[in-house]
Amino acid sequence: MILSKVDTSLWASRIVSIIKANGDIRICGDFKVSINPYLVVGEYHLQTIGEQLATMAGGDKFTQIELSRAYLQQEVAPEDRHLLTLNTHKVLYQANRLLYGVASAPAIWQREIEKILQSIPGVSVFLDDIKITGPDDATKVYAFIDVTNLLQINQINSLLTTVDLLAKETLRDPELLPLMQALQKGINVRK
Repeated sequence: MILSKVDTSLWASRIVSIIKANGDIRICGDFKVSINPYLVVGEYHLQTIGEQLATMAGGDKFTQIELSRAYLQQEVAPEDRHLLTLNTHKVLYQANRLLYGVASAPAIWQREIEKILQSIPGVSVFLDDIKITGPDDATKVYAFIDVTNLLQINQINSLLTTVDLLAKETLRDPELLPLMQALQKGINVRK
């Protein structure tokens, strides 16, 4: 559960609604006057475009996985949840997951997702976008499978429309086709 109803809180921030490009609404907290001024935001390097491209050197095509509501998948420690209380016109809600609007959220998320995927070559991560490449289709498919398996193990949801795009690229390869079919069914093919 992302939010839990609470009766009182020493910290409360108003809700800000953002309309995303696809028409969905993203609920954020307006933390700029509550917790953000008090946060010690650890510096964590977000890769530049040049660094991302260097990570993907050697691949001629890439596959992209978009993570679904990335920050909301990061659990907040129980002792810190009271700091992320949202004030609605009727009730207070305490966040159990990292919310958009927290100054340190991008660095926290980037550090955690990189830690999960660091062992897979040809993978570049920038916040909620994962790009995968390899010197050939087979290497790329195996890296894709490894990424999706690690996301599944760590209970991170992605928008897996990307599986269909990758499948179209590899449909003609008889060795890779069974892997793609298993992946589309959600089967862990690299146990």
